[in-house]
Amino acid sequence: MKWLLWLLGVLAAAVALGLAAWQDNGYVLIGRGQTTVETSLTFFILVLVAAFAAGYDLLRLAGQGLSLPARMGAWRARRRRERAARDTARGLLAFAAGDWPRAERLLTAAAAAGPAPAANHLWAARAAQAAGDLARRDEHLTRAYAAAGGDALPVSLTQAELQLEAGQHEQALATLVHLREKAPRHPRVLALLARVYLEIRSFGDLQDLIPELRRRHAMAPDAIDRLEKAAALHGLRIAADSGRAANLREQFRRLPRNLRRDPDVLACHAEALMRLDAHAEAEALLREALERQWDARLAALYGRLDPPSPQQALARAEKWLAGRERHPDLLLALGRLAMRCQLWGKARAYLEAAAGIRPEPEVYRELGLLLEHMGETEAAAEAYRRGLMALATPAAPCAPQGPALQSPANSKASA
Repeated sequence: MKWLLWLLGVLAAAVALGLAAWQDNGYVLIGRGQTTVETSLTFFILVLVAAFAAGYDLLRLAGQGLSLPARMGAWRARRRRERAARDTARGLLAFAAGDWPRAERLLTAAAAAGPAPAANHLWAARAAQAAGDLARRDEHLTRAYAAAGGDALPVSLTQAELQLEAGQHEQALATLVHLREKAPRHPRVLALLARVYLEIRSFGDLQDLIPELRRRHAMAPDAIDRLEKAAALHGLRIAADSGRAANLREQFRRLPRNLRRDPDVLACHAEALMRLDAHAEAEALLREALERQWDARLAALYGRLDPPSPQQALARAEKWLAGRERHPDLLLALGRLAMRCQLWGKARAYLEAAAGIRPEPEVYRELGLLLEHMGETEAAAEAYRRGLMALATPAAPCAPQGPALQSPANSKASA
């Protein structure tokens, strides 16, 4: 719309100038010494306009000529940036395709003219490590530090991550400890530090770090829970290795409530108590846990107890059988407890039922020991043979291969 208005204005001015020239052409007289020049006003104005246009074009052409080197330099720089952008994109695609040498070459070549040379060197460092050249990786990291200037945090984080992936745990720990001094609340620093502590099995440091991981939301909640459980299990094992049940109890008491009810932690604690001959305490722990929430592993552990009163333990465990008649871990536990009570017939019934539901070497071993004690050497040998076969070729779960569970009446009769 604007160009149309300009065109109309120019046409109006031309028409006005033509009308004025037609009515009164006028004249212009120019004299110098004995020389005079006389012309019409209209022609003089046209000559002035033409001279102005020619002078403007000459000046513009001269300015362009003088600025030509700078313009050529800017054009070359733009071309280098465009080429760097293309090489960076190709390098990243080569990295995604697993072509590490090509990715490193393209990313390195594009670093100098690219908009973010530090990022190019970081990706080149990843490509070098993927190709197995850690020395070249460190060269790229050094260049990335130089290109990053004051913002070295991304470079240090990448360095720590690459060191972790390469198994350089001590170097990664040193990098992250230095980083934490500069950025103590950075979530990524905390998450990588947790990984290092887990790799080097520094569970005490890991346990101290967990509250900060939760506060800063450095990891997913379930991942933090797994780390907390790993630290708790390690603490229980260390306490058990001390040989003092008091240390074990104190370590367990200091755990959060949710961990004190976790089946894996409970199993570890119960096994440690059993190793320290605190079977009564382990029995109470497992019984309360199983009555609160059923767990197959804890049920199997219950059968390995050597409680002061095995008859009471067997009676409590038999109450859990209602609705779980085909639960192999519970049947194995009942068989072991019945053996401790010297109820050989009942123990045989439970163990044969467990072997029929889930034929495993452990079950056949207990059954073979029982049959050997009862004097049935051929049946014991057959149980051992089946155990060896199960060890060599595990059977599919829930494949019945033995007699069903006997009724309590039949068990008493066998006893």
